[in-house]
Amino acid sequence: MAVPNRKLHREPHDVRRRLDQLGLQEDWLQNAVQVGQLQRLNCTPHHPPSFPALSAWAETIKTLRDILVPEGFLIDNPRGLPIVFHQKRRISLTVATGDEATGREEFDPCTKSPKGPQTRSNISNNQLKLFPNEELAHAAYEQTIAKTGYITWLLLIHSDTQAREVRCELSLPIGMNEEGRVDGWEERIILGSTPFDADKLKVPTDETPQSPNIIVNVKRRA
Repeated sequence: MAVPNRKLHREPHDVRRRLDQLGLQEDWLQNAVQVGQLQRLNCTPHHPPSFPALSAWAETIKTLRDILVPEGFLIDNPRGLPIVFHQKRRISLTVATGDEATGREEFDPCTKSPKGPQTRSNISNNQLKLFPNEELAHAAYEQTIAKTGYITWLLLIHSDTQAREVRCELSLPIGMNEEGRVDGWEERIILGSTPFDADKLKVPTDETPQSPNIIVNVKRRA
């Protein structure tokens, strides 16, 4: 059973404010998602059926790291889980594919596939910050940082073929169902959607200030 959402950020000003508190920008996250989507679009029927989704996930992680490392983040792969983390802010991020509820404030999303022991451990750490008021929550947050090191967020992504868009959100997981899928969230930050049309994708280039080393040719293969 999904854990009810406690905090939902959906208005642009609120999204910017909350991301700023985390030391992040929506453009950074969106750029990573868009590069991953372009990678998916560039796959052909000759690729194995599972490859488009896998390549999109991998390219999203790679691009997220490309963007965040110059901003003071570091990378790690604890028990095979690729993350990017900030030592001072004590947060870490990873990427997961979500179901059709992803990016839709009226529904509770769930990861598309079961997650491994590292994600379960991260969720257990995140749960330590749940307290009934802000003062206790802040104290618990500090205790969590001291004991476990980091609070882990998921950049959750869903490709909607009917709406022809990719929806995403940055959310704080606190629960998993019996199948091992993440379905409980303490906090959700709803990000803007991205169109499927490769010609309309806006991805970082060598002229993008926050990601000067990323060069992407925005063109779908024929």
